Amino acid sequence: NEISETPKANRFKPMVRFIGPFTLEAGGRAKHSVDIPNYVGSVRVMVVAQNKGAYGKAQKTVTVKQPVMVLATLPRLIGPTEELSVPITIFAMEDHVKEVNVEVTTNDFLLLKKKQYSVQFNKAGDQVVNVPIKVAKKLGIGKFKVTARSGNEVSYHEIEVDVRAPNPIIYEGDEYSLEPGEEKSFPISFTGLQGSNRATFEVSQIIPIGLNKRLDYLIQYPHGCIEQTTSSVFPQLFLNQIIELDKKDKDRITSNVKNGIQRIASFQTSDGGFAYWPGNYDSDAWGTNYAGHFLITAEKLGYTVPAQMKSAWVYHQKNAANDVVLTDYNEVTQAYRLYTLALSGNAELSAMNQMRERGGLNNAAKWRLATAYYLVGQKEVARNMTKHLPITDGGEDSYRYSYGSGVRDRSMILESLSLMKDETRSKKLVTELSQKMNSDHWYSTQTTAYTLLGISTYYGTLDSDGGLNYSYGLNKEKLKKVQATSSIHRVMYTDKDFKKKGTIKLKNTGKTKLFVKVVSEGIPLEYDLPKKQNNLQLMLVYRDMDGRLLDPAKLKQGMDFKADVTVTNPGKKGDLTEIALSHLFPNGWEIHNTRLYGGGRNNQIDYQDIRDDRVYSYFDLPSGESKTISIQLNAAYLGKFYHPAVQVETMYDHLINATLPGKWVEVVE
Repeated sequence: NEISETPKANRFKPMVRFIGPFTLEAGGRAKHSVDIPNYVGSVRVMVVAQNKGAYGKAQKTVTVKQPVMVLATLPRLIGPTEELSVPITIFAMEDHVKEVNVEVTTNDFLLLKKKQYSVQFNKAGDQVVNVPIKVAKKLGIGKFKVTARSGNEVSYHEIEVDVRAPNPIIYEGDEYSLEPGEEKSFPISFTGLQGSNRATFEVSQIIPIGLNKRLDYLIQYPHGCIEQTTSSVFPQLFLNQIIELDKKDKDRITSNVKNGIQRIASFQTSDGGFAYWPGNYDSDAWGTNYAGHFLITAEKLGYTVPAQMKSAWVYHQKNAANDVVLTDYNEVTQAYRLYTLALSGNAELSAMNQMRERGGLNNAAKWRLATAYYLVGQKEVARNMTKHLPITDGGEDSYRYSYGSGVRDRSMILESLSLMKDETRSKKLVTELSQKMNSDHWYSTQTTAYTLLGISTYYGTLDSDGGLNYSYGLNKEKLKKVQATSSIHRVMYTDKDFKKKGTIKLKNTGKTKLFVKVVSEGIPLEYDLPKKQNNLQLMLVYRDMDGRLLDPAKLKQGMDFKADVTVTNPGKKGDLTEIALSHLFPNGWEIHNTRLYGGGRNNQIDYQDIRDDRVYSYFDLPSGESKTISIQLNAAYLGKFYHPAVQVETMYDHLINATLPGKWVEVVE
């Protein structure tokens, strides 16, 4: 969620200390004591000195050790109800250490079968103790601490680990209305894992748009091309136009937008445009328009956009605007390009005039071009171009080049109508689009984000008519008064506020009818997806390092093996583009990232994102062809773990996908 904050485990705390500056007289000596936290290994001690512009330095590596030391390891992630053995290594660094007593403590996310252990040593060395644990049925941060004692010698090691389920959020909800003076109670309940549950009610004077669910989808969407990266942050620029935000919300949105600007910079190519994936050499035309639109808008709202990044983008847009050869497939892209140049104060009037005189443009292109004229002050030209223009889309043929849809095109038209103050047609269109956003229908990131942009632009151009006035309370608490100037006001509860069931009471204290949308959401413990093949075929096999097939249901600890996923396009939908393969692995397995060890890039894929517990691979697939993605793995931790479902889909058409269901696997000695 754009205004939620989920704590993350801090697995790797840095051992860094800075002391100084100090003054040391000529010929003088000084001694400093440095407090070292719980740490095993070595540190580098560095001294830098200066005098009147002259500098000197010295450094030395120092081993940090004590007679008894302890080190525990956990997977980077663990899941609810999983079982595993935590290897704890006890180091006796001196011969006089004979017996070490080990004590293990955890928080309530990790359940222990045994807390006390004893280890015997004949001489200096190390021994491993495997501590069995079971993960509780909730989400959050597990804490594991092991303390080793031998006489007066004490050592300890602490680990934090994220407990999370690789399942999607499940939404349940209903809609209500409140007449002036009316009071109603609405039941709410939680069905997800503890730590994942949230209940939200949105109160508005407008048609509900399901804001929370749509924003969640954008921000939690796992794939991150230039379009999706931009879509996750663009609507956040305008949230304050439709919803009441407090300082905490605004600070988080500011941080998200700044991070988005920084992330987009990694997509910029040598010609000033933006590639579809980081590291690609060629610019993506629509992505360059869309990301540039976001950057210019963010800058107008006070965010800092690197001057070099902006000037390189303007240079690219100007060249592309004048060099393009217009076709039925790129006219919306060209019109959008000209719009972004006008928005940035660098309008290309000759290219705009040439496009207008061409004739035969589809509706979406005409609307966007007219808006460019409006931005440069030629308002009559814009109004004449759109006076009798239907508020419809640009036709299906263009969508594969712009990641869009008819709904996306109409949202761009709503943005244009709102900017041009065409209240009659914009009101009609915002009603239609709000109903679509409020439905359970699937929409892509591009369509979702731009529809929220269009709706936000519409409400941002309206004068306030008194705002929202109502009171609310949870269960038996005293009702709290709300007086909000925004179009939507939202209140959120989590399972810290109540356990499983509750009741929200609302009273309309204003003079206008209110719409209420109540949504409960949570992540389930199990999310069983059946095997399916919809215009894509998916096959998964596991092999040992000699290429022999193996059953992953039970693997020996320490063994290396490979997962081979083959994706086939049977050809029913022609050539397929923007395919995303999501391969999630059990927490007890570790991914061997061959790129870190000199392994080359897989030429079959356009981009690959390797994370702690999963690999995302992206590619196009011509009709009748197959691609195999191989991932090397290691069975690292003893225990029983859940292997999530493997999924492949085209990112802009949810009807083309395939799934292999999840299952439980074991790692044994």
